[in-house]
Amino acid sequence: MRAVWSFWSKPFHAGTGWPWCSPVHHLLAWGLSVRLARSHYPDTVLITDTPGRALLVDALGLRFGEVSTALDQLDDADPGLWMLGKLLAYSMQEESFVHLDADVFLWRPLPDYLVTAPVFAQHLDEFPVDKWGGPLVIEDAFLRAGLALPVEWRWIRSQSMRTFPEANLGIFGGTDSCFTRYYARSALDLALNPGHAAAWASVDAPMGGFKDSGLGRRHGAEGILKYTEPQTIAIQRGLPLAAPAGVTDEIFSRALSVTLKVLRRVPGLR
Repeated sequence: MRAVWSFWSKPFHAGTGWPWCSPVHHLLAWGLSVRLARSHYPDTVLITDTPGRALLVDALGLRFGEVSTALDQLDDADPGLWMLGKLLAYSMQEESFVHLDADVFLWRPLPDYLVTAPVFAQHLDEFPVDKWGGPLVIEDAFLRAGLALPVEWRWIRSQSMRTFPEANLGIFGGTDSCFTRYYARSALDLALNPGHAAAWASVDAPMGGFKDSGLGRRHGAEGILKYTEPQTIAIQRGLPLAAPAGVTDEIFSRALSVTLKVLRRVPGLR
């Protein structure tokens, strides 16, 4: 099985996605990921762009069996769509492969039942359809643009009206390269086809991800709300009623009560 990594430098330099602790940590992760995987899968490939090759191969000295700068063709693409680099790498595979993110460390080889499977991914999540950045937003955008989504999209959405599955692709691959190429090329067409531009222009969904493996749930106001909790704050708008300096609250409360009783006895005041 071939081990594949991809690195589209444009999103990395644009700061798109969940950042690493430091650039050093990012480069250390690359070194460890490649070194460990290469011990299990000697056939290694890096699919990157010209700046990515300069960083990982020329400067860092990582060794791969093959290096491609095919991601140069994404020079004009929106770096917010950080997943494009991985999709393009998937679309190029013509044999059994496992694509690994730079934060995946294979201390042991993948189990046989995985590497012999037609398709496998790191794990499967399930989310409510009305979640921020979920399918309802995209479906509404394509509907307003008068465009149809792929039949596969419509099929999976027909399985449940409340939730939708989402695969984490930190680890992704399989033996059925025909299927993975079809999946990747379909996704690339959905994202990059000029005929879909009107739909995507109306989608107000910040992009970005958790390092290389997720959606941009932390790059918009909706994502920030996840880390907040509501509290009640009372702001005094009238005359100050707090006890003056040097007066205890108890003495001030008694004095205030006496004052109110006296005012009630003043003619004309209620």
